[in-house]
Amino acid sequence: MPSNKSVPDDDPELQDILMGGGLKEATLKDRKRMLGQFKEFVLKETAGINLEELALNKEGLERLDNLFSKYFLTMEVTVTEEGQEMKRRPKLGYAKKIRSGLKSIIKEELKIDLFDVTMFPNHKKQWDSLTHKLATEGLAETEHFAEVDPVAMEKIMELVNNVYEALVSRGEADYMDKLKKVPLVLQPKMHTVLQRGAHFIHNLFEVRRGGENSRDLRKAHFKVMEDPVKNFKYVKHVRSERDKNHKTGTESALNGCIPFLDFPQMNPGKIF
Repeated sequence: MPSNKSVPDDDPELQDILMGGGLKEATLKDRKRMLGQFKEFVLKETAGINLEELALNKEGLERLDNLFSKYFLTMEVTVTEEGQEMKRRPKLGYAKKIRSGLKSIIKEELKIDLFDVTMFPNHKKQWDSLTHKLATEGLAETEHFAEVDPVAMEKIMELVNNVYEALVSRGEADYMDKLKKVPLVLQPKMHTVLQRGAHFIHNLFEVRRGGENSRDLRKAHFKVMEDPVKNFKYVKHVRSERDKNHKTGTESALNGCIPFLDFPQMNPGKIF
C-alpha cells in the first residue's frame, strides 16, 4: 500500500499543482501579452470602459461578445513581400493561437468562458464567418518551409564533423591541418558551432519539431545503448517529455535514435 510523506502547505511543488502548473514560462508570458493587447483594444473601443467592468453585467457581456470578434476582424500583422513591408490580416493559424490564449487567460483571471454559447451566443457564428473570410483571402493555409537541399545537408554534416575533428585534436600534431578545414570566420566560435551541430543531429535523427523542448534537455535524458546481437550502438532518449501534442508526456520507447555509424560526412552518435 502507498504511504504519504509530510509536505507543508507552502511547498513550491504543491503550490504549482494547486495553481494548475505545467505551462512553460514562455507560454504564460505570451498569454499575458495577448491579454494586455486585448485590454488596450477594449479600452479604445469603449472609450474608457475596461474588460473587468464589461464582465460585471449582462449588457457588458453582450458588448464583449461583439468586441471579441471585432478584435480579430481588425487585427493586422506586418509581413514582407517582395522586399516591401506591408500590413494584412493574420493567418488563420496565428489567429487561432491568439484566440486560444485569450480564452485560457480570461477564463483564469475573470472566470469567463468566451466559448460558452449561453453567455456569448454570437461568438461561434461570428468566428465561422471570420474563418471563411480568411480562407477566401488565402490566409487559411499554413506555409511550410521547403526541405533542405541534399547538397546543403551534406555541407552542414561536413562542417559539423570538421569542427568536431578540430576540437578533439587540440594538442595533437595534426591539429593545424584539421583546423584549416574549418572556415576562418567560424574558428573562434567552434564550440558554438558544435553545440548547434548536436542540435542539428538530434532533430534529424529523432525527427523532432524544430527546437521544441530543446533548451530543457540534459545529458541525463540520454543513454548510450548497445545491441550485441545486431552489433548496433546508438544514443537513445530515455526520458519522457511533454509537448503541445502530448500533454501527459511522450512515450520515450517510441523516440528515434542517434546511431554510431560512419556516414561519408560524419558519425552522428560519436559527435552527439
